[in-house]
Amino acid sequence: VNSMATLEGSERVEVTTPIFYVNAQPHIGHLYSALVADALARFYRTDGKDVLYMTGTDEHGQKIQRSADAKKIPPLQFCDEVSQLFRDLMDKGDVKYDDWIRTTQARHKESVHEIWRRCASNGHIYKAAHEGWYCVSDEVFVVDSEIGEEVRDGKTIKVNKESGQPVEWVKEETYKFKLSAFEEPLLAWLQQEESPVYPEFRRKEMVEFVKNGLKDISISRPRHRLEWGISVPDDEEHVIYVWMDALTNYITVLGFPDEAKLLERWPSVHHILGKDIIRFHSIYWPAFLHAAGLPMPRRLTVHGHWISDGRKMSKSLGNVVDPNGIIDKFGLDCVRYFLLREGGISYDGDFTEDRMQSVFNSELANEIGNLMARSCNLAKTENFEIPSLSDDDKAVIAMLPAMVADFKQHMNQVEFGNAIKAILNVSGAVNRHFSDKEPWKLAKTDPDAARGVIYTALHVLKAIGILLQPFVPATAVKMLEHLCIAEDKRGITDIDFEPVNIPLKPGKIILFPRKKKE
Repeated sequence: VNSMATLEGSERVEVTTPIFYVNAQPHIGHLYSALVADALARFYRTDGKDVLYMTGTDEHGQKIQRSADAKKIPPLQFCDEVSQLFRDLMDKGDVKYDDWIRTTQARHKESVHEIWRRCASNGHIYKAAHEGWYCVSDEVFVVDSEIGEEVRDGKTIKVNKESGQPVEWVKEETYKFKLSAFEEPLLAWLQQEESPVYPEFRRKEMVEFVKNGLKDISISRPRHRLEWGISVPDDEEHVIYVWMDALTNYITVLGFPDEAKLLERWPSVHHILGKDIIRFHSIYWPAFLHAAGLPMPRRLTVHGHWISDGRKMSKSLGNVVDPNGIIDKFGLDCVRYFLLREGGISYDGDFTEDRMQSVFNSELANEIGNLMARSCNLAKTENFEIPSLSDDDKAVIAMLPAMVADFKQHMNQVEFGNAIKAILNVSGAVNRHFSDKEPWKLAKTDPDAARGVIYTALHVLKAIGILLQPFVPATAVKMLEHLCIAEDKRGITDIDFEPVNIPLKPGKIILFPRKKKE
């Protein structure tokens, strides 16, 4: 297996979510993509990088035109309303993006026209008749092998096997992109030393897909079929088809068509996306870029979906998880921590309320929150000077460098569950040390030794507070404020491996109130 590409050597980076399609209400999968990117962006910031984290909404296409018509409102008004619902969810999830792009913005149209012109002038776009099965719901032409039949309302209809959505036969003249000409550069990109697509089995799927031969793809629709979109440069009769429009957003936000501005960050990008859109991101997108004479992206992380109680979420089963509702019911820390800890990159995450509560209670409330409350309560001082430390105290403190190294390695690979385990491994050791030594009793017989135990817990908690910032940002800040750590001293390089004096805010602190079973 090749090593995975990371952005470790880059100082200025871009982190992206897929831009969300405004045809439907936000669901748990949208929140999850945004949280993964948010945690990654926050990690990069604590690791000293200059990060531009972008997200936003994808607003063109036939589905949106039809949805707006059904509501009897103009498409842009429909997009305004739904885009705002996504923004509201991001605010509620404490998703700290730097740029919110909408594909209806003027800056984006300019960017899409430029990438089209470059691909065309380099000879990669031509006009031709196109016919095939088209799935309106998925905005995609489907090949014969991807088509199944289902009986609905007593009629047999053809459907896209992957989504179950109906397809219709379409014949029209469109512009095509010469995807078939890019097999070699795509294989070179997919098979480079530092692999750009993670997890590895997804990269292998894409390599196989390319090796099976690529067909040219349609990148426009006639205006009489699709009005709602960006017109083809110099041809008002055709509208640019959704993928070439949507994918270009990642460079629009970096200032493209101003190439010098773009290259200040690009291609140091980390794209976060769900497994259902991997082909568009790891084949079409790098091919469009290459055709336009631009570098291909450094890293894509492809995550799984969410199921609920072991079953696929569906309205008919009544097990669809409403992201706003669960944040209202359980609080943001609980939801963020669970989704990021349990969400699957290589597999589908399984959402259950019971599991979410028990993970929160056992790891955050009982383990980290309890340790913070007990040690601050026993410290009873506003400036904890370094006491004499026993060998046992020193052995616990000596675990910090390995914890930080493990944490960084897992975060760079988007293995959040393992990054959290690196923290819990050490918080568990501190808790055992604290319980074994019983500093509340020890204070009566050997106050210096008791101070050593309490100090050790506080010293380690400072490091844990810094590392928890990507997962539970608001509470991590509360923790760091209580330990009097200045705002500009909350980066990973600020973690003290050697003992230093610890100033403390007076008063009790409860970080993670336990969740009670209803």
